[in-house]
Amino acid sequence: MNTVQLITTKAREEVFVKTKEFWESYDWKVIPIYNDKQHPSIARNKLLRNFYDSNEDWICIADDDQVLMTEEEFKDFGAVRTIVGEVDYPKLNYRQFLTDNEEIFNNENLPISFGPSSCVNLAGRWNMVRLAKQYNDSQIFNDNWVFERFAKVAYILFQQNTKKKFNKEFFQDTSIGGLEDWEFSMQQIDNGFATARLDNIICKEISKRTSLFEAETVKESQSKRKIAFDQGKDLIINKYEGTSLMKNGGLQLRYWMKRVWKPQRGWTAERIPRLIIKAE
Repeated sequence: MNTVQLITTKAREEVFVKTKEFWESYDWKVIPIYNDKQHPSIARNKLLRNFYDSNEDWICIADDDQVLMTEEEFKDFGAVRTIVGEVDYPKLNYRQFLTDNEEIFNNENLPISFGPSSCVNLAGRWNMVRLAKQYNDSQIFNDNWVFERFAKVAYILFQQNTKKKFNKEFFQDTSIGGLEDWEFSMQQIDNGFATARLDNIICKEISKRTSLFEAETVKESQSKRKIAFDQGKDLIINKYEGTSLMKNGGLQLRYWMKRVWKPQRGWTAERIPRLIIKAE
């Protein structure tokens, strides 16, 4: 696996070039997918359509401002350094994932869909702190690829060819303005498949400027974003029994997940199930 399809626009050339340089520095082939004046889900669905009709086993689709975090960036991240202090980054990290991944992508137990852990929002930052504590207390990340059950895969998507393997196709809902990537993961879980995040790698956003919710002011952009996300939340709550809104406005998926999750081979029985794949 060494090809990434970056969803971008002509107006974001500077951002695209920086991200392209990151992926190419690990000998990945970068394919720009220009999606001017259209929602990203439209471009993703076109890629998925072509992918399902191909003989390829995996596809990587990423936003044009997403790269992976280095050991130094992880150790120096404010919340990690303040709360945890010095952290031993796992030996199995982003570099090995990008440069020596043939064996892992050939593993038959992999989730249908997965992405890296996130550090772009508040929840992502606290997840980094949680992982940092586990990195210091456990050798599990040094010897294994650790996938954690997750229904909100976004930013960087590694997707298996479900049509080739199971004669099943999944696409993103282009009728909603936000959370279409989360809903895409939920579709697959609802159909008995596993989606996850890979805790050995963490994504990093290199641009704070969005092209999806552009406006004259930051406040207007945030308002557009909230409207789109609220629309996505409403669709999810109406479509998936057991989901609800929490007091802070976040999506509560725990009861839905408990009802529909079908543990597959290799997954643990922990409160948050994991798939632990030994690195050879």
